[in-house]
Formats: sequence, structure tokens, C-alpha cells
Amino acid sequence: MGISPSKQVSENFRNSADFNSACDSVYEDCLDLTHHPLSSSVSDELSSASDRLHQYLVSLHFPLIEKWVPTPPTLSQVD
Repeated sequence: MGISPSKQVSENFRNSADFNSACDSVYEDCLDLTHHPLSSSVSDELSSASDRLHQYLVSLHFPLIEKWVPTPPTLSQVD
């Protein structure tokens, strides 16, 4: 019996240097923002991080992202 599709997707992302780099980059950006006076709400910052991560992954042409997540999540989905 083979590995389930969801586990295959998880493994593909987990083993992807580009995906990990994108996540690390956006995470570092978020950490940098925490060192500045808050100019926006946390949900706005999470939404912005989500947008940046999506944009980064789309620019890398991840087929799974392009097919299943063509647009970044909305603010209500991030919240």
C-alpha cells in the first residue's frame, strides 16, 4: 500500500529547500516587525505574511500552489 496523497504533499514541502527558505524568509520578516513599534494589528501582519509567502511560492512555480491555492488567503481565512 502506498503513501497517502496528503502525506506525499507534506513530504514534498518538507523536503523542499525552496519551500523551507520561503517560510524562513517570511518568518524572519515577521520577527523583524516585532522589534518595531506596532503600526498595524497582528491580524494585518499575519495577512501580510501570508500574502508574502504566497507570492514567494507562486514565483517559484510550485505546481501544487498554482493549482490549489491560486490566490492568497483572505484576511478572514488568516484570522
